[in-house]
Amino acid sequence: MTLWTNYFLNYGGEFLDAKGNILTDGPEAIEATKYYQRISTKLAPPGLAGFNWMESLAAFAQGRAAMWIDGVGWAPGVEDPNASRIAGKVGYAMVPAGPKGQYSATYGDGIGIAAASKNKEAAYLFCQWVVSKQNGARLLQAGGGVPFRNSVLNDSEVRKGVKLPAEWLQSVIDAGKISKLGLPVVIPVAEFRDLVGAAITATLSGADPATELKKAHDQFRPILERSEKT
Repeated sequence: MTLWTNYFLNYGGEFLDAKGNILTDGPEAIEATKYYQRISTKLAPPGLAGFNWMESLAAFAQGRAAMWIDGVGWAPGVEDPNASRIAGKVGYAMVPAGPKGQYSATYGDGIGIAAASKNKEAAYLFCQWVVSKQNGARLLQAGGGVPFRNSVLNDSEVRKGVKLPAEWLQSVIDAGKISKLGLPVVIPVAEFRDLVGAAITATLSGADPATELKKAHDQFRPILERSEKT
């Protein structure tokens, strides 16, 4: 589902309207899913519906797939000469534009302090360390992700320490400029991922995109309504 979002956004999709209604069964979502279904069934390796990240990495790194659209953090595995047959032979670029725009679906990790914590000050200081410029630089240089700090991305000294190809770094920087949230800002986001993900997976076995998306929408709507009342 996380990769489908790139197509959904670039086909003009929006997760929520001004009133908070979910829009993932509209015409943009249907057309995006038809395209995703087509490339995932006509052009992909056999058994794609059962792939997770590690299977995708293995297929690409062993030269059994010509292209792979995914997060920037998988590049180190692709460039590892001890595990990849294509190390040093990979090009990097942003996700292609769609009919209605070009966005990079963005996800991130969060860190917080539990209300019941007995060491709130220490926890707060730890949070500051985790999101510091120093650790952002380490993250970028290791190829593990994007720190989303311009002070890190634009630092020439930090860039010198990036071990991955220059194309990778440039695509990371450019993708950051067109980033858009890859999930709706709702409380039951896990349920949303599960239901929409199940719908998309069903289309990879031949199910009709419009039917599956409508089913997911109808199942999720009462979950969202209950969350808004609590």
